[in-house]
Parts: sequence; C-alpha cells; structure tokens
Amino acid sequence: MLMRGLKRNHSGTYHPIILHPVRISEMHVVSSTSDGLVIGAACCLAQLRDILMKAVTELPAEKTKTYRALLQHLRTLAGEQIRSMASLGGHIVSRGSSWDLNPILSVGKSVLNLASEDGERQILLNDRFLAGCEPADINAKEVIVSVLIPYSMKDDFISAFRQAERQKNALSIVNSGMRVLFRPATDTIVDLSILFGGIGSTTLSARKSCEKLIGRQWNDQMLNEACKLVLEEIVLPPSASGGKVEYRRTLLVSFLFRFYLEVLHGLHQMYPFRYAELSQEKMSALGMLQSGVPQGVQIYQGTDALLVFKVLCRSGCPDTAETGNTAFSNERAQQNLVKLPGGPQYK
Repeated sequence: MLMRGLKRNHSGTYHPIILHPVRISEMHVVSSTSDGLVIGAACCLAQLRDILMKAVTELPAEKTKTYRALLQHLRTLAGEQIRSMASLGGHIVSRGSSWDLNPILSVGKSVLNLASEDGERQILLNDRFLAGCEPADINAKEVIVSVLIPYSMKDDFISAFRQAERQKNALSIVNSGMRVLFRPATDTIVDLSILFGGIGSTTLSARKSCEKLIGRQWNDQMLNEACKLVLEEIVLPPSASGGKVEYRRTLLVSFLFRFYLEVLHGLHQMYPFRYAELSQEKMSALGMLQSGVPQGVQIYQGTDALLVFKVLCRSGCPDTAETGNTAFSNERAQQNLVKLPGGPQYK
C-alpha cells in the first residue's frame, strides 16, 4: 500500500481503495537519467540494494556518494526477509522516526514522482515532507510511482550514521543523514543539510543551524559552533519518549563530529597538498565495525586426554539454532571433537 501509509491498526480508519502494485509496471521501473537513478516505488529494499550496488561499480565514485550512504544502511536494515518484502515507497511514505533511509534520501535531494486522477507531479523528499507539513505532503488521492535519487557531485560529501542496540535487526536509537557542498576546490560551505531520526515523532532537521553555517570554512571553529547550534535547535526534553535522553543528545554531537572528520579526510584525498592528513588518533574514529562469525573453543578435561569442541555460532543457519552447533545430533557432534594427548601443556 503506497497511499499515505496503511494504518490498519487505527480503529475507524477506512480505505476505499487499496492498490496492489505487482502488475503496475511503472511502479517497478528502474532507469538511469542525466540527473540520477529513477527507481519504482514498489521495488523492495533488497532490489534497491542490488540496484545501488551495481550502480556503484559502474559509475564514477563522485556520482555515487548518496548510493554508498544508502548501501551502508541497507546491508544491516532489518532482516533479509523484511528487505525482500518492504517496498521503497512504503518505507518513505510511512515516515517512521527511526527509519534509516529517509534522512539519507532527504539530504541527497531525492524527488518523489506522484500520480493521481488529476495528473502527475513531483515533490521534494525534504525535511518538510518528512515532518508531514501539508504544502509539501502527498495529497489524499496520490500515490508514489517512483523515486529519483540524484547523482552526487564532486564537491559534496554525504554520510549516514545510526546507533542501535545491535548491528542488525534492531531499530535505531538515533540515525542521521548529513551532506555538505563546498565551493569548487575550497572548504567554504555552499549548502549544508543535517537530519536526525529517533529524536522525535518524525525525522527532524537542523535547518536553522545549517543556514547559519553557510559561508563558513570547514574547520574546528565551525565544528564547535555547529555542535552548539544543533543542540539548541534539536531539543530533547527530559521526559522524551524512549528515554536515554543524555545518551541521545550525545549521539547528536558524536555523529556531527564523525561527519566533520570524514569530510576532512575526503578533502585531503581530493586535494592532498592543500589539506593536511588526519592524525592516527582521529583516523581511528573513522573505522567501520566489521561483523564476523563468532568462534569459540570448549576444552573438556578427561582422564587421559583433552577433548576440544569447536563451536561456530551462525544465527539463522538452517542446521543450527541460535545457540550454534551444540544443537547437532551426537553423530554430527562427534565430527567436531578433536582428541589431543593429555598433559599440563594443554590445560
């Protein structure tokens, strides 16, 4: 359902028309234009991930900054089953505060292609749309047909951030999308967008803070001013829903600081003789956490030998439970036992 979200849990809600988009070809379109990629609103998030991965390998890096930011979240957003069912249009129009993709699509200047009985039109997927402001919203009889995700430019930088209780299958405590555009070959800010999710009932924009920073250079003084302005504009009262108020306020500044470092690192890579390289300490803040398959070894002390039982825990594998290989039958488990000669050196 792509018409303003299907809120079936609300009593008294009536939907006179419910569309099933499977056979509506316009809602499954995937095309490349001079401005960017046009992706049908009915494409699932797994398809979106595959489309963007292909684009990243085929297009110049300077054009794919928004796509790489989206892929950063699409790799961990929900589980594979949900990504195979949830649609891009549904994700956008439901406008959940903790939805990870909407802030990135917004700072990337994405455009929604709408259709109704009255014709077609386009609206920006911006902070006002995400806040549900009426002039920037979808009309009652309109549907999202497709989404234009523009190419990025050489002198802009786009980043995505999220903090959750787990790396996968967990809603964000706070998420963010940030973008800065510089005057060509300088670090003077021409445009700046900062959005946060998980703070209020809708995605919030630090619009006023960004406007005050236009024309400033990208340096420590700008960072200090930006942190002050953002904390003043994005208000989180002590009684805010979800709790963790101080923690979430800290995340606002942490995300902004990391974005500042990512941009400095990007400027050095583009203009190595003009901008200094980051110190090792600051570079350590840019490292991506990698998730792997946990491994462990259990050692059992016997009378004349040690039995070593290797355990691989792969959550979701068809032949293992959440607890790993300990769910195997006796015959299968015997294959994982390694007999070693006893002795003090093996204790």
